[in-house]
Amino acid sequence: MDRGQIDWDGAAGFGSSLRSAIDPNDVDGIKNRLIDQIHWQALRRQLPRSGRLLDVGCGVGRMAQRVCTRGLDYTGADISRKMIETAKAANEKTSAKFVHLAERPMPFDEAEFDLILTVMVYQYVVGGPDNASFVDELRRVIRRGGRLIMIEQGSLSGQRSGTVSRTTTPDDYVRALSPHFRVDQIKRIRSSEFSRATHRLFSVAKRSTIAKRIVVPIATAIEYHGTRWRGEAYFRSVPYFDILISATAVN
Repeated sequence: MDRGQIDWDGAAGFGSSLRSAIDPNDVDGIKNRLIDQIHWQALRRQLPRSGRLLDVGCGVGRMAQRVCTRGLDYTGADISRKMIETAKAANEKTSAKFVHLAERPMPFDEAEFDLILTVMVYQYVVGGPDNASFVDELRRVIRRGGRLIMIEQGSLSGQRSGTVSRTTTPDDYVRALSPHFRVDQIKRIRSSEFSRATHRLFSVAKRSTIAKRIVVPIATAIEYHGTRWRGEAYFRSVPYFDILISATAVN
């Protein structure tokens, strides 16, 4: 699985910190906590209360504890051995399992999982030379009718974040997944540009730890719910945005 030119083993040096999974330059952690909470806000509305879930590209396992708490049987998998080692150490007290993906095919049986999750992973593969084999492999390990849930980067402006090599529209994801998955929903959940209100809250949060705890939930609500009121013209003007993709395994 190609996840771009990022040194993922090196990123694991940040430990279980969100800097290893989101923005390594966010030293005070406010931006990363906000993005993480927005992602979880979107995901938790999609997750069932039972079933076998595979988190492909799990990194240091930032979703593991929350997924296990919902009652799901969680397995995380990643190409970075150091990420997996960190994930295991950070989730010792949970029922989560972690597997290093040394090569393809993945070390799982056909139809072993009811649900597959990817967060900021498929964006490095879609449209590239490994897309077809990656989607084939996802379909192999999920049961027919199982659900694929993704949070990935999309763009309508022709721009992208610095770590992603290709610009991908929401329609591109639909086409790329179509051989094996029916996309049921695509929802924009976060813009790459935070609102003025959130920037003001960031300034407040930097003053104290208590302020930070108060500010992040407020900013999460502003950004997550505010996204649905943004029109098409707005999303064509920003570099990129995060999208939630919900799909069903069909072929």
